[in-house]
Amino acid sequence: MDEYLKTLLEQIRCKKARPYIRQELQDHIEDQIEANIHAGMNYEDAEKEAVRDMGDPVETGISLDRIHKPQIAWKLLVMVILLSVAGIMIHLMIARHIGEGDASASGRYVIHVVLGIAVMFFLYFLDYTLLARSRSCRL
Repeated sequence: MDEYLKTLLEQIRCKKARPYIRQELQDHIEDQIEANIHAGMNYEDAEKEAVRDMGDPVETGISLDRIHKPQIAWKLLVMVILLSVAGIMIHLMIARHIGEGDASASGRYVIHVVLGIAVMFFLYFLDYTLLARSRSCRL
């Protein structure tokens, strides 16, 4: 049961929700173990059957992750964008002040900063559970 719960909880990104989910699932498994014992199974078989009834831990964890998504840190994302815009402005002012009139260099700098922000957003919002699903398919 512990290995099942560990694997399942690894799929859930919201670390604050993990202890609550663990307790809830553990209660369900223990209730099922008790029902299996009353049906005539020994403890070991009852536990194996209860865990098997819960389904694949990766798929179940991915489903629970969709329900318990971590909150988006909007303040952090806005701060990164504001600092990037400030960096662009400072770069342009310095380039203008020292007489570096190469607009293409400044344009490339702006493009690189915007691409960096886009990559950051992509990675931030990437659903990493897709990687876990593809990994479990190869096992």
